[in-house]
Parts: sequence; structure tokens; C-alpha cells
Amino acid sequence: MDILKNSFNVDGLISALTVSLPSLFSVFFVLLIFWGIYRFTKRPLMYVLRWRGIQQANAELIVNTGYRVFLFIIAVVIGAGQLGINLTATVAGLGIIGIAIGFAAQDTVANIISGILIYVDKPFKIGHWITVGAMYGRVQKITMRTTRIRTLDNTFVVIPNQKIANEVLVNHSSHGELRIVVPFSVAYKESIPEVREVLIKALSAIKGVKQDPPPTVAVAELGNSSINMLARVWVDSADKERATMFLVVETIKQALQDADIEIPFPQMDVVVKKVR
Repeated sequence: MDILKNSFNVDGLISALTVSLPSLFSVFFVLLIFWGIYRFTKRPLMYVLRWRGIQQANAELIVNTGYRVFLFIIAVVIGAGQLGINLTATVAGLGIIGIAIGFAAQDTVANIISGILIYVDKPFKIGHWITVGAMYGRVQKITMRTTRIRTLDNTFVVIPNQKIANEVLVNHSSHGELRIVVPFSVAYKESIPEVREVLIKALSAIKGVKQDPPPTVAVAELGNSSINMLARVWVDSADKERATMFLVVETIKQALQDADIEIPFPQMDVVVKKVR
């Protein structure tokens, strides 16, 4: 019994607990404070993120995971300090590990940073029609790593946010109504006022084309073998852009053909001279 009593010093344990009790209470108090900070700031932070246009799922991911983990790490560091534990070396080691992970997953990190920039800059929103490089479609979802669009072929395309940040992006929906410009050519023998009259009448009859501002037909340049012109019409929104553009092209061809206005092929005159 004496051996057991010596090996398990109850008095020493009680004394150690008595000495450590204030520090333990301090740690508990620190954790309680940070838990309270999280509880009281969670809802306002979520509101701010939603107000900035971040989707509900992404806002919950930022607040419930990122923000909570961040506060927990700070609370652990402060609490360890109350117990006299020096976490400097541990934090430094974690920093080195973080750098190594960052190099290994630099593309993912770059996509996440680009996603944050998209949230802040807001070059487009869900429902907007955009062009990124050669890709055209309607934005369906924006995440921290990718932007997902649906094309006219009803295919679902996932684009890394880094590509969007580095490419020239065209937003077709940001200002509502927009103009469609279709180039075409007529022969030099044709009358420009007649071409304009024929096409404006035909273009005005296309469903979805706005009458204010009205369709216009302009000369772009005098080419080598044709007069190069532009047909310009306005539509209410980007939803009608591509469908109307196809109709405009078809209408130009049919209207010029019905009016017996020549659409020239590229041609070259070759003159052969007899050399004595």
C-alpha cells in the first residue's frame, strides 16, 4: 500500500492541479470568448457575403469552415500560451508544410484566389451570357475553384477560375439590350441606297429585332472585289442574341437574292499580255 501511495502521489497531483487551475480556467475562458465571437459574427458575415453576391452554398463554406477554423486556430494558440506552451516552432513547422502543400497544389490555390477576385470584382453573375476564349454560354454556377456554364448545345462546361482571370472575358448580359453586327458584301455594280432600303425593310420584319433604335446598314470598306457592308440590329437581351444573329444572316441572303442584288465571290482578274 505504501508503494502504491508513493508511486501515485495524491498530494502532488492535487498541488499540481491547484497550481494549473487558473491557467486551465484561462484556456476555457479564451475558448469561450472565441466561440462567442463566432456565434455573434456568423450571421452578419453571412449577410455581408450574400450582399456581395456570393452564392449561399459558397458563403456557408467560407463561414462554417474557413472562418471557424481560423478562429479556432487563434484560440488554440492563445490558450497554449496561457498554459506556458510555446507554439512558435510548431507554427513555423506548419508554415513550412503549408508552403510545400502550396507548391504541390499551386493550380488549385491559383483557382481559389481567382475565384475570390471574381466574387470581389463581379465581372458576371449567374444567368449572364459570357464568352471566355472560344467558349460561349450561360453562367450556371460560380464556386471557389470553377465557373460552370451551359452552352447553346446544352453541354455543361467547367472552366477553372484562373483561366477566366487570365482570358479576355466578354459579358453579353451586363447592360441589357445589345447590338448584333453581321458583315456581308455586294458587287460594285449595285446601288448602296437600294441595298440599304431592301435590307432595312427585311431586317425590321424579323421577330425580336428592336425598332428603337432601328436596324441600320452601313458601308464598312471598299474591298478588292466587293463593297463590304455591315447590317446592325438591336435586341432586348443576350438571350435572343445568337438566335437573332442566325435569322439576320439568313434574311440578308434571302432579301438580296429576291431583289436580284449580286453577292460576289472573291475573284481576281488575270490579264495576259503577249510579249514580243
